Amino acid sequence: MFQRQYEDDADVMDEHGDVLARGYTRLVLTGEGTATNWHGTFRVTEPPEPPSVEGERTLRLRGGQEGRARLEATEDLQGESAGRAGTFFEVTGVGPSPF
Repeated sequence: MFQRQYEDDADVMDEHGDVLARGYTRLVLTGEGTATNWHGTFRVTEPPEPPSVEGERTLRLRGGQEGRARLEATEDLQGESAGRAGTFFEVTGVGPSPF
């Protein structure tokens, strides 16, 4: 079994390659044998009120590497699903790891 971690700036892009939100991501790649998976979090830093980034999106890392991931908004302290700057999203890789 192995584990690799990645932390840096990242962009969430739509299916046309347009940036929906910029932020910071923390990702973990784990594997055993030939099977690997990756997951982590993405925190929106801009714009203040981005369009929806939930669902399957492309995550582009600072170095330009890209990977497909499913993003799901976490709940804020009041128990509401947020979508503004400062919101955290759970990230689950749906393809090869970008790191």
